[in-house]
Amino acid sequence: MKLPSVLLVITDTGGGGAELIVRKIAALGSKDFHYKVLYLKNSARRELEDNEICLNIGWLWNPISMIRVLLWVRRYSYLGYNIIHAHLTHPLYLCALAPVKSGTKKLFTEHNTWNRRRLIPLMNFVERSIYRQYHQIACISQAVKSSLSEWLGLGLATKLQVVENGARTFAFRPRSRYQVGSNQGLSGIVVGSLTPQKNHAFAVELVARSGQSIEKLYFVGDGPLKSRLERRSLDLGVSDKISFEGFQEDIEPYLYRADFALVPSLWEGFGLVIIEQVSSGLPTLVSNVDGASQLVEDMAISKALALDDFDAWIREIEGLRAADSRILAELRSDSISASKMDVNKMIRDYEKWYVS
Repeated sequence: MKLPSVLLVITDTGGGGAELIVRKIAALGSKDFHYKVLYLKNSARRELEDNEICLNIGWLWNPISMIRVLLWVRRYSYLGYNIIHAHLTHPLYLCALAPVKSGTKKLFTEHNTWNRRRLIPLMNFVERSIYRQYHQIACISQAVKSSLSEWLGLGLATKLQVVENGARTFAFRPRSRYQVGSNQGLSGIVVGSLTPQKNHAFAVELVARSGQSIEKLYFVGDGPLKSRLERRSLDLGVSDKISFEGFQEDIEPYLYRADFALVPSLWEGFGLVIIEQVSSGLPTLVSNVDGASQLVEDMAISKALALDDFDAWIREIEGLRAADSRILAELRSDSISASKMDVNKMIRDYEKWYVS
């Protein structure tokens, strides 16, 4: 059987979730497979690899821009790319509509348990028609599969298969605070786009309520809510405690500089950053939502908490202030658990899925 040439289509170069997964598949996949990445935009202004191409599209729903994407996807199918693997909203729609060469397999990966399109009743009919164009649909967690199956109905449920995400993992490195202690407040990070889903407003409120427990909180990411979050931090009198770092390709320095991490998302498909943070030895508190809570349910220090219980989040953060050998041992155990969910296993699972 001929192994496939895979065209990975994704909206943008910027971002650390689906975008990171696509880059890792293309960079680390088996040499028996031939990969090409097609980006629609390059907002991160990344220098592209030899097997990456960007169309540099402005407004993605511009009819001329849409036709360009359709023609490029079609072109690559005739150049021998016999699998078109789409990720995220714009590629979902455009690759479904692309007139590809006969025999080309169209695949899509669903990354979220929810999106705002599902608030519009008419979109249920539209999306059933769109998803029906795909031969198979990967769901990055069981929670994603369950929610998508409910949305699309039983008629399309047979196309869905769980291909669990994998993440970059980092070497476990004990933070000095947990070895020798410190009288200073804690330093934390929130890694993710400044969008409603990631719920940075909760983190701003948490800093305001925590008194001296949180000395500094770094927002590592960019997005449309930046100015609103800046205003909110000013209103609550904590603007000096919150630093907006923008999008960072390399988050490793932030991981090892922090004492804890927050992931207060309103919904998640599979929290890649949770695995990255916990593997490095960073205590991580996440919201109790599907796609995030399952990743920490068997961990000792990193936990899932209800978003309507600020006191519980503050108690967990304050519990990290004192040096404690027990904390170090449990952080190491959590790191071992997280490191089992690495990106190489995910790539192997995708390549099995491509030829199934």
